[in-house]
Amino acid sequence: GGLAIYHCDINGSNERQAGTPARHYQCALLQADGRFDLEQNENQGNPGDLFTLAVGEVANADTTPSTRRWNGDASGLRISDVSEARETVMFRIGRAE
Repeated sequence: GGLAIYHCDINGSNERQAGTPARHYQCALLQADGRFDLEQNENQGNPGDLFTLAVGEVANADTTPSTRRWNGDASGLRISDVSEARETVMFRIGRAE
């Protein structure tokens, strides 16, 4: 369990599975472990794919994985302070200035 963050882009395609700016899913799980295991058919998902208990920022323009747009531009999205994986997962969402 944990927080699932998705990176969605209407220009993507579910036929494109490289996890690159030119070839990416339309809606992809932002894998917390920073790998592209799902896109590379390494596994069907693992515990490292979801964000779990963490204090401070877990995803922003400078983290791995990052919240940058596929063209490399910063999206401004910041995710922080993820609670334990329970029935409800709490977190903070913010925008970079």
